[in-house]
Amino acid sequence: MDIITVTHSRLKASLDEAVFDINSVLEQPAEEGSNRRFSNALQKYTQAATQLETLDRLQKEIAKSNDQQEETGETKAE
Repeated sequence: MDIITVTHSRLKASLDEAVFDINSVLEQPAEEGSNRRFSNALQKYTQAATQLETLDRLQKEIAKSNDQQEETGETKAE
């Protein structure tokens, strides 16, 4: 497993955990500390989502770069 796949899995797990935390707070909004917990969960969700988007863009750039290198290699071989 490469580092990108591991990071992607870790970020997805963080995202799922944040969604669970958000839903837990929404189920009992009157509970003490719910505003703080909601804010923390929302921050965690936003951070994980942003990192996941960045990782996806990075994967696309790497794939694009690899494709260009393969095309260049094939052209030189001919």
